[in-house]
Amino acid sequence: MKRLIVFVLVMALCVATLSSCKLIDKVKGMFDKTLEEVSEIYDMSQPTKVIATTKQVLGPIELNCSYELITGYVDDSRASVYTVTTEELRSVEEGGNNEEIKDLIKTTTRKTEAIEGIGSRVNGGEWDPEGDIWEIGRGRMALNLDKDAVENVSYDNHTLKFTIPNANVGIVLGEAYAADIASDVEVTIVDDGAVVISIDLHYFLKGDGKNLAESEMTVKVLYTYDLERITIE
Repeated sequence: MKRLIVFVLVMALCVATLSSCKLIDKVKGMFDKTLEEVSEIYDMSQPTKVIATTKQVLGPIELNCSYELITGYVDDSRASVYTVTTEELRSVEEGGNNEEIKDLIKTTTRKTEAIEGIGSRVNGGEWDPEGDIWEIGRGRMALNLDKDAVENVSYDNHTLKFTIPNANVGIVLGEAYAADIASDVEVTIVDDGAVVISIDLHYFLKGDGKNLAESEMTVKVLYTYDLERITIE
């Protein structure tokens, strides 16, 4: 099964050092003013913890994935923990044979821990001294809010809502994502007046033209800003 946006879009929103997502462009002129104000809040946002979940619905089947990135300290050293749990459909080859029938959905978990001066390790394995600490840069979780690319903009009680028409998805989310999205994208961004605290996306993914039909996708991303003390055993 093609995971595509299930993984890549979340990473573009969450992890600055592993993506090429653009900072929000400053909105020129007066475009409902709210879009400009939320853009400025984006530029000031540098969370220490990100929790993202995705849900993909393919008829009676539901695939759920989660992504958690924590940045902070172990003693006085910078550290990070990135945990990914994904569900995907097994291939025909993985599905089993006459002797064994495996579950239709395959679940995989990968936990990457990193400490400054020590390196990183995956799933409790050996430490790699060349491993990098994952960070979230200020303003880097932003979408490209082009004033001409979105519509149906509303802002109430610190909640910005808008629609990205399918033809403009590449402008806001990037062309790599647009190729796999079959619908408009509904976006909700919540702030607390100073920083962004959540982003929700809803859209439909294209099928593969063979066995996989169009599927419904929901992405929810939460941001927190507390000083994190990380425990690594």
